[in-house]
Amino acid sequence: RAILSQVGIPFAAGYLATDPEGAAVAAAAMGFPVVAKICSPDILHKTEIGGVAVNLTDAQAVREATAAILARACEAAPEARIEGVLVSPMIYGGVETIIGVARDPVMGPVVMFGLGGIHVEVLRDVTFRAAPFSVDEAQRMIREIRGFAILQGVRGAAPADTDALAQLLSDLSRFAIAHRERVVSIDLNPVRVMPEGQGVIALDALIELEKERAP
Repeated sequence: RAILSQVGIPFAAGYLATDPEGAAVAAAAMGFPVVAKICSPDILHKTEIGGVAVNLTDAQAVREATAAILARACEAAPEARIEGVLVSPMIYGGVETIIGVARDPVMGPVVMFGLGGIHVEVLRDVTFRAAPFSVDEAQRMIREIRGFAILQGVRGAAPADTDALAQLLSDLSRFAIAHRERVVSIDLNPVRVMPEGQGVIALDALIELEKERAP
């Protein structure tokens, strides 16, 4: 989050708490409901260990969820470095998307984009571009997926902010090419594309780095 924020990728606000009481205080300050997620460089897939709690509506719920998340993390990954629990506002609305970067051995960094949920898990409705690319190319990329109509607005929903989405894709492509020797992959999942004029919000991020080779 810290690294990608510096290159213009917008994230939901977050506070890193090291104990249940600190998480509850942070949640009360930012307003309910909130999400709590385990924060550890050694736990890459938070949901698989029960490291995420959503829609926490009061301080006691945050305390209990934080204590449970920390306990599950220690049990599931006893050797992991646990930094604490990240508390963020619960974000509603918009269209859920997934964005990623993988390093192809021939083409170098390649950016992937698709709608989230069943669209990527079952339908594999995604598209790819070699990095770097312009905002205009990102717009063409967005329009290639079969589910593009959802971003245009269906059943009375407002059109999504595809201009902000295209900017994010282009910015990420430039970051990927600039750090292609070190960055193996990037996962932004989910990214909520809000209604026109309201931008995009990345809710979680993972950067995989090249392992340092022994001299």
